[in-house]
Amino acid sequence: MPVLIDSGFRRGTDIVKALCLGAQAVCVGRPYIWGLGAFGQPGVERALEILRVELFAIMQQVGAPTEIYERPRTRFVADFIGEINIVEEGGRPRALRPEKIRLVPAAEARVAGVVETANFLGGSTLYRIRAADGRSLLARETHAGERALRDAGDAVGLAWSDMDSVVLEN
Repeated sequence: MPVLIDSGFRRGTDIVKALCLGAQAVCVGRPYIWGLGAFGQPGVERALEILRVELFAIMQQVGAPTEIYERPRTRFVADFIGEINIVEEGGRPRALRPEKIRLVPAAEARVAGVVETANFLGGSTLYRIRAADGRSLLARETHAGERALRDAGDAVGLAWSDMDSVVLEN
């Protein structure tokens, strides 16, 4: 038996919650009635567009927090949760978290650069690196006192595994 739900749904998040609870369809009345009353047909179209955008945005964020953080599917989600680097490789944008980047000697690096800033965060340091091609990348290095912190102006190399980056959907 199909389950339809109708009870004052006003936002895309409301619709997603109903779908996650098992509804096959959600009836949405108030937003388009409000749009109609305020602006006629253009108001209805705008209200439905707002719902569509909200629904699309929230659907991208449904899942286990660790999965969404580690393997974001779109740039919207990658930018929304935590710090992220977007690197272009092979003509495709890839998401790469700062803690997945290793600071290495220049000879072992995928990207060479210079430390712009170093923010000590207790158990780690977040570095902003200016790459030779001009882009800015974040790298988080954990430390246990085994080496001195890197200073602004220090030359560094950045390396990462392809398995640690995620190709983003358009």
